[in-house]
Amino acid sequence: MKQGIPIKKSFIFAISCVFALIGLHSCKSVESISGYYQYDTECVTVNSDGTHIVKTRGTGLNLEQATANALVNAVNDILFKGIRNGNSDCNQSPLISDPNAREKHSAYFREFYGENGAYRQFISLTEDKLPKKKLENKGKIVFEFLAAIDVEGLRKHLQNNRIIQ
Repeated sequence: MKQGIPIKKSFIFAISCVFALIGLHSCKSVESISGYYQYDTECVTVNSDGTHIVKTRGTGLNLEQATANALVNAVNDILFKGIRNGNSDCNQSPLISDPNAREKHSAYFREFYGENGAYRQFISLTEDKLPKKKLENKGKIVFEFLAAIDVEGLRKHLQNNRIIQ
């Protein structure tokens, strides 16, 4: 009988270890998924001059990359996805309704989003909120910003370049 007790204890210990490893494994999965989460741009408000204030997020290896990524994400959402999250007073349909526009005008968009691209004329970070570090995962960091987007100026620019009518 004394031999049965150590076997039971060993079995219980082994089962406990398996459950502990499963718990640790699931925690690691959550961390790696959240680092690659796609954040949608959210509307905060519309200023009296028509400028949309949005909450945008960017990922990068440093603050500079994350900032550039956040600005591109916000403009891209205005152009192709529209803004549906956040304050409902400023829901914005996409400026470009043609689903093939990105491919049809690929040279234009390559230049538009280039290093000193025209998109920068229509978006700027607001002065009232500094970036806030959201997450660090495997060398990547996510920052959240408030940005002002001149939607009407952007619309006119696209019309002048015959991207939209």
